Formats: sequence, C-alpha cells, structure tokens
Amino acid sequence: MAMVAGGGGAGNVATRAKDVWRLVDMLRASQRVTVLTGAGISTDSGIPDYRSPGRPPYRPLQHHEFMNSEYTRKRYWARSLVGYPRLSQARPNAAHKALVEFEQTGKLAHIITQNVDCLHQRAGSNSVLNLHGNIHEVVCLKCGHVSCRVAYQDLLLHHNPHMRGALSTDHGTSAARPDGDVELGEDAYASFNLVHCGHDQGWMKPHVVFFGDNLEQEVVQQSYQAVDDGDMLLVAGTSLQVWSALRLVRRAISDGKPVAVVTRGPTRADDIVTLKLDVPLADTLPSILQDAA
Repeated sequence: MAMVAGGGGAGNVATRAKDVWRLVDMLRASQRVTVLTGAGISTDSGIPDYRSPGRPPYRPLQHHEFMNSEYTRKRYWARSLVGYPRLSQARPNAAHKALVEFEQTGKLAHIITQNVDCLHQRAGSNSVLNLHGNIHEVVCLKCGHVSCRVAYQDLLLHHNPHMRGALSTDHGTSAARPDGDVELGEDAYASFNLVHCGHDQGWMKPHVVFFGDNLEQEVVQQSYQAVDDGDMLLVAGTSLQVWSALRLVRRAISDGKPVAVVTRGPTRADDIVTLKLDVPLADTLPSILQDAA
C-alpha cells in the first residue's frame, strides 16, 4: 500500500516533506522516467478539470450521445464555438515547463498525457503521446479527414453570425468546462447551424476520445511501449478514473517498476502505487524535478 502524504498539521507537513524527498530519491535512482499526466497538470493554466476537491460535479459528454443525436452535436459545437478561444489561449504553467527541463537532463523517457490541450508540446516537450487526442484538430467521421480547429472555428462563426454576441461575453471561469466549452442557454442550440466536412458532408467531431469511446489500438500499443521504455512511472495530476490510464499504472507495477503519484485528492491506484503525494502540482513538481536532475 502506498504511503500517502498530504493534508495540514505539523505531523502531516513533516510526513509530506519526508515523502517529497523520498520521491526525489526515486527519481534520482531511475535512469529513464515515463510520466503520465492528467487534467490536474493544466488547472494552473486556467483549464478546469473534472474532479478537483470542491469542484461541482461535472458529467462529461458521452461518445454515444454525440454520435446518436443531432441536438447533442449542435449543443457541443455551440458551446465549443464560445469556449474554444479561451482554451486556445491557455499557456503552459510551471509544471509543464519543469518537465521540459527534466527532459533536457536525459532522464525523461516519454510523456503520456490524457489531456487534449497540447500544453506539453507548447511548452517544448518532445516525446509526448496524446492518449485521448488533440482538441486543436477536427476529424470527419465519414472520411477521416483531419483539419485545423482554428479554421473550423472560422467556418462555425461564418455560418452562425448570431453567436458573435456570446463570443464577446465574458462567461467567467465558473462557466468553463474541461472539454473546452462553456455553459449556454438552451435557446442557443436550436438555431445553431452545424458545419459538415467539405469533402463528403460528413459529421465533424473534435479529434479527441469522448468518454465511452475506445482508443485506437495503435495508440494503446504506443502507450504500453512508453511505459515499457521507462524504469519508473511518475503520475501527475490525474485521479486515474479512466481505464486507459489506470491500466498503464497496473502494467508498470506488474513489471516491478516503482510508481509515484503526485496529484490532489484520491486516485483509483492509491492502494497499489509505491508513493502518493497529495500536493498542488505547479507548486511542488518543479522543485522535485529540479532536485532529482
């Protein structure tokens, strides 16, 4: 069972400090570290996550809902039209930048990220696997053509000029959603015009894996290889609620590799990982990686 460090009080602070140094020692002893990141690493960039302590419950969009309902597709794209500019302007935070510096030491094998924001790449990381896709691309569900989300944004706005008012409104952080959309009134959806693929008029979808969808087998195998290439797995900013991430932790553990988790709140792997730190990432991860280099 993992040693879990977090919380307040003098005893907990002392335990947390001890386990921070334990993690530093684990990283120093490793030659090639694979890092698995989740939404918690991007919250300090202004992108909300799904399950932070104190955050209201949020039900993510399900794949079958998007596929089976024109109303749901209109609802998603109307909300995304308004929310995407905020998401696209997000910038890497201290945790993203710390991983870039750690990569430059030669100790980083790969980054596997559940995030679709591409902030690791924007920060300058090289060996990054987008487990759940890329929100800055759109894909036709009929022909598979992939295109730029920014260009699609312009098309959506051209066909929905009545949405300009919503775009110019400050909806605030409370309305923002992890999928890059915002809460809108129901009347915004009925009048929304969908924009189809310019090649074959197929439905367009963000190039991401919605909840309930399956990962491509090529991506699954790449994620396995990334774990296999490391001699340690560092998990940062994820509760490991989805199987595509949890199975990577189980794979590393079954291979006898140490697994450390740094995130806020409980995870599905707390009882099986080597070490768990319940701390803010942007405040803690940079110093840990710097000391371990």
